[in-house]
Amino acid sequence: MPYKFVHPFLIYCLIALLFGCQNPTTNNPNNIGELNKDQFATGFIFDEESEKQIPVEADLIRSIYKNNSPAESVKQWAPVPQNQNPYGTCVSFSTAFAARTILYARDSRLNDQASITRIAFSPYFVHGLINETDCNGADIYPALNVLKDIGVTQFKDYPNCIRSYSKETYNKAAPYRINDFVRLYDRYGEDLFVNKIDKVKNAIQNHFPVVIGMAVPLSFQLTPSDLWQPLPNEFPPFSFSSGTNLHAMCIVSYDDNKYGGAFEIMNSWGTQWANKGFVWVKYSDFDKWSFAAYKLITNIKPPQPTPTPKPQELKLAGSFNILLSDNQGNMPTTLNSSDQYPIYQTSKAYSSGTQFKLQINNQQPAYVYAFSIDQSNHSVVCFPYNSNISPILNNLINTVEIPYAQKYFTLDNQTGTDYFCLLYSNKSLNIEDIARQVANNPSGSLPQRLNAVLGNDLFKPANINYQTDRIAFRAASPDNKSVVPLIIAVKHQ
Repeated sequence: MPYKFVHPFLIYCLIALLFGCQNPTTNNPNNIGELNKDQFATGFIFDEESEKQIPVEADLIRSIYKNNSPAESVKQWAPVPQNQNPYGTCVSFSTAFAARTILYARDSRLNDQASITRIAFSPYFVHGLINETDCNGADIYPALNVLKDIGVTQFKDYPNCIRSYSKETYNKAAPYRINDFVRLYDRYGEDLFVNKIDKVKNAIQNHFPVVIGMAVPLSFQLTPSDLWQPLPNEFPPFSFSSGTNLHAMCIVSYDDNKYGGAFEIMNSWGTQWANKGFVWVKYSDFDKWSFAAYKLITNIKPPQPTPTPKPQELKLAGSFNILLSDNQGNMPTTLNSSDQYPIYQTSKAYSSGTQFKLQINNQQPAYVYAFSIDQSNHSVVCFPYNSNISPILNNLINTVEIPYAQKYFTLDNQTGTDYFCLLYSNKSLNIEDIARQVANNPSGSLPQRLNAVLGNDLFKPANINYQTDRIAFRAASPDNKSVVPLIIAVKHQ
């Protein structure tokens, strides 16, 4: 008798019926079902302590998120989804094969899927460096560090999950290193000012794929169409750190009008799964079932090693405002160019008790830092505003307010002049150490003290255009310098 084709939707309904008859509390406390590990392998080992080592992207002002476009995609740069089965290598497939390949295709202006797939990056190169035991399971923090510190080879140069590394292999990987990486939100923080849906959408709008961690129940494995919908008796695990069936994938699109608002996710279960390897997940389901989101950074041009093989022009641009409370506007300033690096001085003095906040903007991808220093040479780092926040501002539009929301700084009772110093950089800096060195060297003006600490890294003054009508600059360095200072003096009476 010839075999008859059974539509996947019928299988889905049968599974729903079977599981619907079970007691979700007694049979499975997390009610997530058992996946077929050979056909639908996962492999995300979620370690909360290593997760906390990944810096969190700073929240931008809320109006930027409100102005997210209704739909955006990076799918045009994605390779054909491959099949990780039977290995638990989802972490390296989502980071190296999916996200890193999309970023390379974007930066190289490739849009032919067949061509992109041919140059796609190897998940096995990354996995072998983060799991020396076997091809099953990995934490994402080591994978991101491999992409940053070592790079990744193309799939054609490392096609199998077999540990085999040579100097030649590492040399092939080095050109494809990423600049850095961030978490998009902090699930451990006391305050989540911006919801994770908006943070993910903003990343996609800025043409960055988003690697995610998500618990995947049985219904996800059996998705019959381009939309996944969890069964009524399926619930996320009580604790993601101890949960099973945790999976890493890559978000490539969002659409506010599709299925009431949804993300399109690129999986690593081959093109026979769902819609040619892609699936849409409603925002509401994503919010419940996902537990982490990451962005790979590739658009900050770092200084080249010395000696420089080929000169390159490094560009930076930024601006700064001091906003008074109660909608009083900005503190007006004038530019004093008497020093090597000019200082923006407030046009009038402000009394103790004046409330204000800082607004940092940048128009070129960069690491951005800020610290204050008062008359007694006491320094305080203002941005990043705590140790787990990333200094990277690399979107098309970046505006950060400190403190966030409806909070303000208040001028204390110590009169004199308070300084704010912003550092825009093409490389990561130790801002705590820099602020401490400047504070401990009280001789000379603030620009002179900065020069003593950062002299070899500072852009030459001739290569910086400081604007006179507002606190802003544009700079281009042909000699491989990496840092531009922006100094503001607040008169305090």
